[in-house]
Amino acid sequence: MGLSKVEINLRRLLAAAPQQQNQAKLMHYVATLREQLEQLSEETTPEGLPRISKAKVNDYSEKIEAIAAKIASPPVRLLTSSFAKFRDYKGYF
Repeated sequence: MGLSKVEINLRRLLAAAPQQQNQAKLMHYVATLREQLEQLSEETTPEGLPRISKAKVNDYSEKIEAIAAKIASPPVRLLTSSFAKFRDYKGYF
C-alpha cells in the first residue's frame, strides 16, 4: 500500500517546518499539519481498516506538537526585555 496524497503533503510540510523562520507562517504550518493529520487518521482502506497505524499517527502528532511548542515559547531574551520595559513603567500604574 502506497502513501496517500495527504500523507505525502504532511511529510513535506513536516520536513519544511524546521527551516521556516517566519512565526506567522509557522503557526499556519502547525494548523495545516493538524488538519492533515486528522484527515489522514480518518482515511480507510477499501476493507474499512485504518490506512495508517495508530503508532504512526502518534509519531506524526508528536512531531507536530514539537513544532508547536517552539512557537509557544518565545526566547528568554525576549521575555526579560519585556519585563524590563514593564519594570520601567511601573510608576505610572
